[in-house]
Amino acid sequence: MKERKDHRIRKLSDRIGREIYIDTFESFLLQMNSSDELTVRGKAEVRLSGSEEIMLDYPDKSIQILGERLCLLVFSESEAVISGRIEKIAFLWGGG
Repeated sequence: MKERKDHRIRKLSDRIGREIYIDTFESFLLQMNSSDELTVRGKAEVRLSGSEEIMLDYPDKSIQILGERLCLLVFSESEAVISGRIEKIAFLWGGG
């Protein structure tokens, strides 16, 4: 019973944190907006940044974005924003 309550509290906290852009229990978030810009939240390193492929390394996974005219619009300690024609997003477990 306690585990179920803790899980519900954690999910609620994460949902609220996403809405007001604060760090909560989750350490990773990927979303695409109506302008087809991909936002990836979480501390990452850029392994590759090209017009057809962008690779971001996280502690436990890497994310490969493939497409055309890709551009890393924003890169900060906690967020990356990618624009262009995104055709494929792949998760490579094990990190960089």
